[in-house]
Amino acid sequence: MRTHPYEPRTCTDPFQPRRAFALGGVVQAMEVLTPPVGRRMAETIRQIQAYQHVRTSQGREATPAGWKPGGPVLTPGPDLVGNVWKVWKPAMEKR
Repeated sequence: MRTHPYEPRTCTDPFQPRRAFALGGVVQAMEVLTPPVGRRMAETIRQIQAYQHVRTSQGREATPAGWKPGGPVLTPGPDLVGNVWKVWKPAMEKR
């Protein structure tokens, strides 16, 4: 019996999913993968850095897909809704 929602389950099932949680007082993100799919820790770290940036900016900046520290950010607001594609292109992602 689990006592906490983030406590790992003990299971003999070989297809037990892997879980990753980003917490900042509340669940910020959750990823569940089955064992045949590998995880990329660099992506998990990048996501944590993005959440930290948004928190530091007090929500005045948002990070687009593939954002890395020092990269361009978005300014959330009514004008951005439905228009992200006008200011962010996939080619802008750092690889």
